[in-house]
Order: sequence, then structure tokens, then C-alpha cells
Amino acid sequence: MNSVTVSRTIDAPLETVRESMDRIGPFIKASGADEGTEVTATTTFELGVPLVGDALDSTVIERQRRSELAAQFDWLARVC
Repeated sequence: MNSVTVSRTIDAPLETVRESMDRIGPFIKASGADEGTEVTATTTFELGVPLVGDALDSTVIERQRRSELAAQFDWLARVC
């Protein structure tokens, strides 16, 4: 099992960040926020049938997942 973890500090009160995270259910299940409003999200994945090779497949999936998490963090920063 592989995983990708991304953290970002959101410039908003902790309660506002938590309320906003609740609006996107899957995101909140994979993340947490501390008192400094640093939010950390982790997603895991398994490689299925290798298309090119495990290392390349893993790299492609990790980049995609990081991009998806970054988009969710961008949204979170906008709504807070």
C-alpha cells in the first residue's frame, strides 16, 4: 500500500477550518487540523495491474493524488 501526505497552513481560525472541512466529507475523513490551523491530508492507494512498471505507476498516481489534494486545499483556503 502506498500513501501520499500533504500539509498546508490555512490562515483562518481553527473552528472555521473544521467547519469548512466538514463540507467535503471525504476530505475530512483523510485529514486533520491542529491549533496552528495546519491541515494534513493523507490518501492511500494500491497498485493494480502494472501498466508500465510499479515505480512509474506509483509515481504517476502519487502526482495525481498530490494534485487532487492541492485542489482541495486551494478550495479550503478560499472558503475560509
